Amino acid sequence: TSEAIPNQLALRWTFRSPHPPRPAWPNSDRIDFDLVFHPIIAGDLVIFGSSVDDRVVAIDAKTGATRWTFITDAPIRFAPCAWEDRAFVAGDDGWLRALSLTDGKELWKFRGGPDNRMILGNERMISKWPARGGPVVIDGKPYAKFLAPSRTSGPEYSRDVRGDAWDMNQSTDVVNFTDANGNLNP
Repeated sequence: TSEAIPNQLALRWTFRSPHPPRPAWPNSDRIDFDLVFHPIIAGDLVIFGSSVDDRVVAIDAKTGATRWTFITDAPIRFAPCAWEDRAFVAGDDGWLRALSLTDGKELWKFRGGPDNRMILGNERMISKWPARGGPVVIDGKPYAKFLAPSRTSGPEYSRDVRGDAWDMNQSTDVVNFTDANGNLNP
């Protein structure tokens, strides 16, 4: 950006969650992607998802006031992604969602797994195919990564989904499966 940073910064507001983040693997030294909430800035909003109360929260960046919240069906462990007039969020409920930046209303959602089966995970009911990567937008299309169990024992491949950001009534037009090495599976 060409904007200059003021030489005297001052604290305008603070936000303190009533509860600290609830990591998926609290005793792991290796897996620490969700030890904190991951905020993004989109225009005049600060947006983050919560692994505690399953909310996506949008805060006014100037005042610190909550502008809107959206409640999902399971924890949000990764940063949302903002693009144009919407925020994309993917969570442990197995959905990639597009939310309006204006009011937080759900524009569309796409399930990352083949059905709505839930399992006990991290002392909560979560999708059998939870999001395991934050959404991104590439060439105007949102993508998210979901865990998918193999037919044998553990997670053998992940599912990348691409939602259609141009039509709020349509959710996807491409699904790719990749194995642990990134090889495309049919």
